[in-house]
Amino acid sequence: MPIAGLQSWAGGALNTAAAAGPAPSPAARPLPAPHPAPRAAARRLRIARAGGSEGGSGGGSGGSPAAPPTPPASFEAQAAALLKGRSFACTVCGKCCSLFDGGEVWVSRREVAAMAAFLGMPDAELIAAHCQPGDGTTPGWWLLGSQATPGGEFCTFLDPATNMCRVHEARPVQCSTYPWWPELLAEAGAWSWEKANICEGLDHPEAEALDISEATRQLRRAARHELARRRAAERGAAAAAAKGRIGGGGGGGGSSSSGGGVGEKQAARRAPE
Repeated sequence: MPIAGLQSWAGGALNTAAAAGPAPSPAARPLPAPHPAPRAAARRLRIARAGGSEGGSGGGSGGSPAAPPTPPASFEAQAAALLKGRSFACTVCGKCCSLFDGGEVWVSRREVAAMAAFLGMPDAELIAAHCQPGDGTTPGWWLLGSQATPGGEFCTFLDPATNMCRVHEARPVQCSTYPWWPELLAEAGAWSWEKANICEGLDHPEAEALDISEATRQLRRAARHELARRRAAERGAAAAAAKGRIGGGGGGGGSSSSGGGVGEKQAARRAPE
């Protein structure tokens, strides 16, 4: 599916899906070849583009009324098309937890609570120890931090001795849904780039036959999660604009244990499946 189709899908069927239902040390390696889609390379974990449906109304004045628009294909139908021919087997290489290409892991308040409970610590303690300092731009969301290892920068929760995630059982949605993300599946060339530079488990010869139903469920979770984060960012932007109109300027910087979000250049990568 071309990116235009993904944009339309994100603006329509994915919004509907989001509203429905409950919601050893890695070795250093050379920099990868340039990503075929630079925007996706810079923001690889920004999954669904929630930019609204394409299109505009057709038809001019006079004559017969324009035919009603063709309803979009169902989520399941589009997912099946995107997933056709794909497979995945985790090899526990740990590369998907690396920072070298500027990935990000965003976590919601609910995800923070789940990880904190798993580790037996208060939410605020987990935020202080494992998240980037917040600037309030995305209320209720945080970026996971990073750690330096002999192989480079990796996710704060990666255990370099085992290449395993310390919070695997309570890992974030972005991590548990990988690689079934709309952007990876629909962006032209993205899957091939990921396969060549990040994840050797994509289309792995030892991968089992893909469970389309389960992959579709993960794809829906990934899209729903990203849409929720984007809406939080919109609320944060609106609140900042209102504050500027009322009080005039003045940014309330510094870190915050209750507010989430930092600059886009700060990043942490995903945990392995």
